[in-house]
Amino acid sequence: MHSSNEDMKMSERKIPYASRKTQIALATKLAVGFDDLSQEWEWEIAKPELVVPAVALYVVAKSDEERWSLMQIIIQSFHDAQIEDPPLNLEDFRPFWATTLSYLRSDYEIHWDTIRYWAKFSELENKPIPMVSDLRSLQTTLGHSE
Repeated sequence: MHSSNEDMKMSERKIPYASRKTQIALATKLAVGFDDLSQEWEWEIAKPELVVPAVALYVVAKSDEERWSLMQIIIQSFHDAQIEDPPLNLEDFRPFWATTLSYLRSDYEIHWDTIRYWAKFSELENKPIPMVSDLRSLQTTLGHSE
């Protein structure tokens, strides 16, 4: 368990938000559009079809900015897959989610605020979202909670 001093250091660190240059490069690699006026590009372009290519790109990402940006896309895409109507078969995504959780564990210093954000996410209409439960567990495992 991390001490409160370590928690403070973690909350004070700079979050590596992605630059426009990084976002444009990832847009090209993922074959998605880029709008220079977008403020939340990663969430706007996320969709279940991007899970597999984004997870594959994560492992070869060259910077924390790329890893941060890709993780935003991956998690939002997983979320979208879980709330689709009709719902998608989540079993098809399970191996990619396990890989994503391992990336979150190993790179938690980059993704801590993302883990915290999604761990607080409310269930929709009392419908459990498995991803949220996993992120709450991960938050606890890493020794941080709100």
